[in-house]
Amino acid sequence: MGTEYRITVLLNKENKDKTDQIEQSAIKAMELVNQSMSTYLPESELNALNNAPENTKIELSKPLYEVVSESLLISEMSDGAFDITVGKAVNLWGFGVDGVITQFPNDEELGLLKPSIGYKNLYLDGSNMIKKAPNVTIDLSAIAKGYAVDRVANVLNSFGITNYLVDIGGELRASGFAQPNQTWRVGIEKPHTLGGIQQIITLSDKSIATSGDYRNYHIVDG
Repeated sequence: MGTEYRITVLLNKENKDKTDQIEQSAIKAMELVNQSMSTYLPESELNALNNAPENTKIELSKPLYEVVSESLLISEMSDGAFDITVGKAVNLWGFGVDGVITQFPNDEELGLLKPSIGYKNLYLDGSNMIKKAPNVTIDLSAIAKGYAVDRVANVLNSFGITNYLVDIGGELRASGFAQPNQTWRVGIEKPHTLGGIQQIITLSDKSIATSGDYRNYHIVDG
């Protein structure tokens, strides 16, 4: 996913001898999400969907269906402010798989993208997806990491672990305590490139996600 992860657990006597199994199961959960939803892996399920022609029914795996259907619900709730069909625009501005750009896209290039962007170009028929316009390209970067965090948490729960903190690139989920009677403490970074801590928060049985525009950005016309 192009980022770092950290999983911290407090083991009890029932699972303290299963550390390798727990670790490998957590890694497998993340890898399955990556193989399904990565824009960078040519053979990912998402890229197969992006390469499919319009008006073709494509069956989605359960994980991809869950994330896409949740994304479309958020798009409806936000009146399109959240939209997973911006993949081509993300790449055109140099924030995607194509990497850094040497010049900004012009109005003509951006205008050509408009017919392919818009969450209403996607239609779910059960677990099948139909793209209703050509060149619709989905990018799940705004939601896939959070989904991976939840999948890792499910793995830990299945081992009977109740005290843990899962962090994948700034998407966090905390359960229980860091130590007896002490909730997890998380430092929120100051939103500038010099770093530092803006605020420390406590988490227990909650999730939090942070995002910023201070590291990966362009300045256009000042």
